[in-house]
Amino acid sequence: MSSFISLFLLSAREQIRNRWIYLSLFFGLLIVFFVLFLSRLALANAGRAVITYGVALIHLVLGVSTAVSCAALLHKDSERRFSFLVLARPVSAIQYVAGRFAGTVAVQMFNWLLMSLALSLATLMVGGVPGGQFWLALFFVLLQVGVLGALGLLFSSVVMPAVAVAAAGAVYVAGASVSDLKFAAVKLGPVTGGLLNGIAAVVPAFERMSYLESAVYGTPVVPAVVFAAFGTAVAWIVACTLGAGWVFERRFRAGGA
Repeated sequence: MSSFISLFLLSAREQIRNRWIYLSLFFGLLIVFFVLFLSRLALANAGRAVITYGVALIHLVLGVSTAVSCAALLHKDSERRFSFLVLARPVSAIQYVAGRFAGTVAVQMFNWLLMSLALSLATLMVGGVPGGQFWLALFFVLLQVGVLGALGLLFSSVVMPAVAVAAAGAVYVAGASVSDLKFAAVKLGPVTGGLLNGIAAVVPAFERMSYLESAVYGTPVVPAVVFAAFGTAVAWIVACTLGAGWVFERRFRAGGA
């Protein structure tokens, strides 16, 4: 456990020193105030405009930042031979990968909190009410960002970071369009339709983790569905982290880490 905490703190310190983190935070906060400005163009629904564009843009900035940061973790450690030094000690590869991932995500959670508070303030400034559904939508943005970062980490264990980020992005697009994929599968032939149904079945269902509509229009949510979406997100994060650790251990034993 002490090794996990040490790796967690090491990753957090590295991310805090990383200028990319500050750049993403700056743009995230800038976006919130830009959305506040745009909301003036829709005076009748200023609160809805702030929530709609603010949540979406926070999702975009944090998603890209987290995917890039997580995808670069193992590659940088391999280049510096840092992974050899750590894994040569009695530290499992899964513990190593989990500690590095958790520290990176923790810093992104802090960025998420600052951006969310800024968006909440902007919502209040235009007469909106950041209630429970508002924070539920933002919480699931954080979960989706966590899944996206875990996917980037998993893919980076077998390919270069840039390819891993692109692959994670492609999975996200597919997961956010599961209903569209299934609809298209009905319209297309059996071969293409079967392929689309297969993709829809294996990717994380990101569209079920989105509660932006509830935050904007106040539509009710079903607790059982919320808990199911939460469980799905956590399961994907854990599975991807364990998978990345397993692959990294195989590479280490083969001398290719």
